[in-house]
Amino acid sequence: MAVRQMTAKTLNALKGWPQQSAVDFVARVRRPDPRDDRRVEGREFAEALRELARLTDGWTARPEGAAPTQRIVDHDWVQRKADGWYAAFYESEHPSLMAFLLQERGISPAVLHSERVGVDDETHRITIPVRDRDGRAVNVRKYKPHAQHAKVVSIAPGYGQNRRINPTSGDQGDVYLMAGEMDHLRALTEGLNADTFTAGESTPPRPEMVEDWRDRTVTICYDHDAAGREGAKAVARVVAQAGGHPRILEWPADLAEGYDFCDLVRDQPHLRDVAGWIAERAVPAGVQVFTWTDVGNAERLAAQHGTALRYCPDGAGWLWWDGARWARDTLGVHEQLATRMVKAMRVESEAIAD
Repeated sequence: MAVRQMTAKTLNALKGWPQQSAVDFVARVRRPDPRDDRRVEGREFAEALRELARLTDGWTARPEGAAPTQRIVDHDWVQRKADGWYAAFYESEHPSLMAFLLQERGISPAVLHSERVGVDDETHRITIPVRDRDGRAVNVRKYKPHAQHAKVVSIAPGYGQNRRINPTSGDQGDVYLMAGEMDHLRALTEGLNADTFTAGESTPPRPEMVEDWRDRTVTICYDHDAAGREGAKAVARVVAQAGGHPRILEWPADLAEGYDFCDLVRDQPHLRDVAGWIAERAVPAGVQVFTWTDVGNAERLAAQHGTALRYCPDGAGWLWWDGARWARDTLGVHEQLATRMVKAMRVESEAIAD
């Protein structure tokens, strides 16, 4: 069935659906990352740099070779680039990026070394290699601190497939799913069996990506904002379909919108049992399985966006909550949300056996 036709049938089925109280789903203001001079696990910054120098002693490789033109992953080329960027980082040419990782984000030198974090001299971006289950380099995520746009990009066009940073996390026990690369590295510093998806919170994984999470408890620690809450629910559905046991971290209500895992460990430097803190606040996802009918699709849309949409049969038509009031939907928000949901269902359908 065409997306447009399926969207229309879903919206028609949703008309008159019971609505709950409205919530502000429009405001997505993130709090900027504050700067501070917090120490790294009790060590002075200079001492942390000396430890990194010791860990990386002997690495002299430099990036070489042009990006392959074909869309097939060239593992050797990706590995050479990752190794070169890793070596370049620890020549002390980028003190601001090193300070960002060690002081502002509080990532330990041991984790930076084990994950082969580096720097791209040309773009001044932090580089984080991505590997498959066989240990082959398949991508490098390039992170720009405090960037407003394109904060994270892939090594080259054709390498941006959604992947897990830690493809063997399911072999190591219960999983802590983080919102991005920095939260993932910080969680590893805290000793958690952490993982993250390279496509971010807004893109749910394909079911085959989480098959090794069957029978595992997967605690989803996405950011404290609308995108994080919506993304956590979406990934929880996929995890449940794969046989995992998803739990979602419920952040305290008094925290600022945009609060994330790195903020938590920065603001509570004396918190020793991070896993315990999360366990006390994580709740079962309560995943609801919907039927693949017009009514089921309406229920699915109501569950995802029911607090932001209403249909008024007296002539006003579709209304949406604009952050302050119920407004007539002249922008077609209801169609956009329904279309987005129908397209996302294609990912969900992959979990259904033919």
